[in-house]
Amino acid sequence: MSIISDVEKFDFLRNVIQRIEQSQQALIATRVSLQDVAANWDGYASRETDQAKLAEAGADFASRVTTVWNDRKADLLTALGILAGGMGTTVAALLEELGE
Repeated sequence: MSIISDVEKFDFLRNVIQRIEQSQQALIATRVSLQDVAANWDGYASRETDQAKLAEAGADFASRVTTVWNDRKADLLTALGILAGGMGTTVAALLEELGE
């Protein structure tokens, strides 16, 4: 076994460790951002007294959230697949765990 192949293998493992940390931080940032979206929507909705404006804003909010879901659901499924594979389980098992 050559030193180069050992270095290459080490580089792969180092990158795995670094990217796992980056991925964890990105997931945390996404959760925090979505919590902020929800909190601000709740703040607006609890203060808007004009029901027509609230309904209009609610429809816009729902449309924007739906767009995020439609645009990113494949990314979410890919991420869950990678996590499941690394854990030796399935996406279905992870989703079941989330439902508990």
